[in-house]
Amino acid sequence: MAQALLVNLDIDAGAEVVDILDRAGVKPSVALWMFAPEYEDWRIFLAGRRFDEPGTSQGYQLLSDALRAAGMDHAETLPIIILPMSDPFVRNVRRLYAKSKNFQGRRLGSQTIGGRFVEDAYVYRIA
Repeated sequence: MAQALLVNLDIDAGAEVVDILDRAGVKPSVALWMFAPEYEDWRIFLAGRRFDEPGTSQGYQLLSDALRAAGMDHAETLPIIILPMSDPFVRNVRRLYAKSKNFQGRRLGSQTIGGRFVEDAYVYRIA
C-alpha cells in the first residue's frame, strides 16, 4: 500500500498539540509524527515523564484534558499514541538525537530505532 503524505496542516496541528501540552506543564520529551506501518498511516507519537506518572491509560486522560482545556479534542482530530519513557524506541531515539541542537523540523527515515522501523518521521522534539 502506498504511504499517505504528511501535509502542512498535519504538521501545524501536531505543533499545536505540543504547544498545548507545554503550556499545560506536560512538556513531552519525545514528540513526532511518524508513519506507522502497523496502522498504514501517520500517528503522533508522544512520550514524557508526566504521561508515565499516573500510568499510560491515565496518560491519555492527561492528554485529553490538556487538549480539551485548550479547545481541541484529539479524539476527533488527531491519531495520537503515547509511549512510556521506558519503551525501547523512546530510549533509543533519545540516546541518538536528544543532544542534537535544533532538531525540530528534521526528518527521520529508513532506519530501525529501538526495534521499530521508522519509514518516515517529522520531529517536533527529542529531549
